[in-house]
Amino acid sequence: MGRVSQMFRTRVGIAVMGAFLVGGVGAVLGAGSVWRPAAPGGGMIVQGNVTATSQNATATATTQPTATTAPTAAPTATRNPVGSTVRGTVISLDTGANSLIISRNGVRYTIQVNDATTYSGAATQLSDIQPQWRVSVTVAALNGSAYLARSISASLPDN
Repeated sequence: MGRVSQMFRTRVGIAVMGAFLVGGVGAVLGAGSVWRPAAPGGGMIVQGNVTATSQNATATATTQPTATTAPTAAPTATRNPVGSTVRGTVISLDTGANSLIISRNGVRYTIQVNDATTYSGAATQLSDIQPQWRVSVTVAALNGSAYLARSISASLPDN
């Protein structure tokens, strides 16, 4: 008995006993929140309002159905054939790579240009075009996932 009373007289001893007390109470509360006693009639509570009875070997669920939202797919580009027109707003351009990215209805299109590409409207060359401008691109060829432009008609954005 002398050692136990001596331990309560030191700060370290009190801290150790407090840790045991707090840990023990936490363990009891934690175990109590997981364990559920048997329900009247021989069934067992599984979670919240869900019950299963073993009397007739059939299970019945008593939860209310919840609404779920269907996932939405991101818009995808429809491949436009050669000679068709792709219209959109310029998102970015890379004059070094001779390309620009345009967007229409959330779909992005990569447009490549070459020496044969002609320009009209507010631009006479690729470097004249600025982000937020509207463009109309006539497709000359498909180049992988990008379009090669036969012609580009550019216009300033509406203010």
